[in-house]
Amino acid sequence: MKFTTKVGIGGETAEIAYDNGKLSGSPEAVRRVEFLALSLEGTPVGPVPAVTFTEHLKNPLSAKIIIEMAFGQVRFSGNVPRVPRTPKGAVN
Repeated sequence: MKFTTKVGIGGETAEIAYDNGKLSGSPEAVRRVEFLALSLEGTPVGPVPAVTFTEHLKNPLSAKIIIEMAFGQVRFSGNVPRVPRTPKGAVN
């Protein structure tokens, strides 16, 4: 899965590209996301049934959520992951 996002950093606009578990783009923005993902190791990221506990950036939805956590207001384009539907009868 591939998607890109535009983020605000230091009053400037930067771009981050996600390509099947790899981040590229603005070095400062990528470092911020990678650091946040590392700090979240062992904690749940994302909704059930798509939650991750480790290696968050390998999962496109978790990566998207972490990018949003790192920068707040962002714009995504491309094949942006969506939250899967909760199965009928499940509690989310």
